Amino acid sequence: MGLVVCCFARATASSCLGARWLNSVIKIACLTPIATCNGNMHLRLLLIEDEARIAELVSRALTRAGFVVDAFRTCADGDEALSLIHYDAAILDLGLPDGDGLALVAAVRSNGSNIPILILTAKDAVEDRVSGLDAGADDYLVKPFAMTELIARTKALLRRPGSALGTLLNAGNVIFDTIDVASASGTHRSCLPDAKRRFWNT
Repeated sequence: MGLVVCCFARATASSCLGARWLNSVIKIACLTPIATCNGNMHLRLLLIEDEARIAELVSRALTRAGFVVDAFRTCADGDEALSLIHYDAAILDLGLPDGDGLALVAAVRSNGSNIPILILTAKDAVEDRVSGLDAGADDYLVKPFAMTELIARTKALLRRPGSALGTLLNAGNVIFDTIDVASASGTHRSCLPDAKRRFWNT
């Protein structure tokens, strides 16, 4: 099974049809197994971003990096997804249509969740960064940003103890990185060719 990018949007907060549609899609996502290989699950990320173009570009880049991405555009939808699906990390904007993403971060932490959270926002003041981190975010990246930096920061969050499944497999002097899909032996490092990377992600 290949990696899937799931982009969801509720038509309006009061729309019964939109709510029923979202719930049905989330149920499907819950029942859809994440591809495994040698017992290691692919890491699933929650993206909450209301700018459609940014959400599309970020989802595409993270999927190419080997992640499974579920993208939502509102605090309410993201909060509902978090209550139903296990995510290894979350990336969210602050200025969302139905509220401040900071409030969602605080709510997630007050509920006892330790999911790694990266704030992705145009708010670049020092005070905003401090507020985000104090609210419970683990990292803070300001727009505009380099996609390679976002991916690197996401991987760094997932490498923290207890944040996700182990990303390095060791066998003698050979090390395999399950996120970068690359192997190393001594000083030699090599990435799997595209065909084998696709096999690893299925």
